[in-house]
Amino acid sequence: MKETVYEILSGEKVCGEYSDGKLHIVDEKLAPLYLKDFRAWVASRAIASSRGLTSRNIKAASGLSANEYDFETAMKAHAACVADNYWVREKGSELRYEDVSFDGYTGYFSRLALGLDYSWSDYVSDDPNPELTNIGNSDKSWQTDEFGTRWLYKKQPLNECYNEVLASKLAKKLGIDTVDYELVYASEPDPELGRYGIVRSTDFMQNRDLNFEPAELILKHLGTRDSDIEANADYFNELGLVKPYLNIIYLDIISGNPDRHSFNYGVLRDRSTGAVVGMAPNFDNNFAFFAGSMPTEQFIRAAKKYDWRAPCEVADSATASENALTETFLAELAAEMKSIAAFGSYDNPGAIRSIKTRNDQLFTELKELKI
Repeated sequence: MKETVYEILSGEKVCGEYSDGKLHIVDEKLAPLYLKDFRAWVASRAIASSRGLTSRNIKAASGLSANEYDFETAMKAHAACVADNYWVREKGSELRYEDVSFDGYTGYFSRLALGLDYSWSDYVSDDPNPELTNIGNSDKSWQTDEFGTRWLYKKQPLNECYNEVLASKLAKKLGIDTVDYELVYASEPDPELGRYGIVRSTDFMQNRDLNFEPAELILKHLGTRDSDIEANADYFNELGLVKPYLNIIYLDIISGNPDRHSFNYGVLRDRSTGAVVGMAPNFDNNFAFFAGSMPTEQFIRAAKKYDWRAPCEVADSATASENALTETFLAELAAEMKSIAAFGSYDNPGAIRSIKTRNDQLFTELKELKI
């Protein structure tokens, strides 16, 4: 049987071809960064099987086996997703990008994707939908409001929602480019299930001629891991992005976020030229403010090497002020969180105090290196 020949496209332009187990990059400037393994790349774009029943329901409602493999799942949506304009078609197909993009999707699968409804048979549709390629372990859904703004809704335990909102407020106050999160729903207490909440954030790629490229393929190309901060900083320095990269790591350190993995940070590329134009804003901080911590040694060495300073909105540029996070700053942050009444018992002054503790410890170590 003759093997199917696939074309990888960036919008309407073919940038790669896969046949007989071999990948040929047609246009390196427009192709995904460092793409080597076609099938693994497609599979990485599928809804995570770790989402359990939600994942199986989305697949079943989309005309797939409930336990369909990741490659076939992503291909049901032509491997298209909201965060970029890459997609795949069989060679010879007359499909166009406008046929596979999700600009008209309003959120038909939303309740199913958020794990709020388990009757998948009520949602059956053969049309490709962006929930098939909405990656990550939390239940989430894309929705478009009446003004045409696309939002990502994310369902989590209420304490994780608290962390998400607190981290985004902290980043914003520090002057770190970030996605804003807001709490839109908090469940009533349940003695067995506890409480969950739903946060939402705007799609930071909407109405921008940019692609988000997660760090996954970058790190594979470099032969590094997310924890190899110093080596990765060298790469981002070559792109002129070392400061925004280190700012994100700084945020992780002072918030105790152990979950900075290669799919929740990355770069932004111009869709028409492929040029890297910036670091993606900070997002996905639901595991911050727990007992976790980030190693600081590599960050400190990279900070010294690249003369990093704390974000300018709060730092004294002459001293890289270890007092950037003042008591007034933290009091304002705490007041913002307390104003969100739905968090109730999850109001967590300890989490806010820990920010200053970690920050002071970090800057003590930086000062010892005379940064």
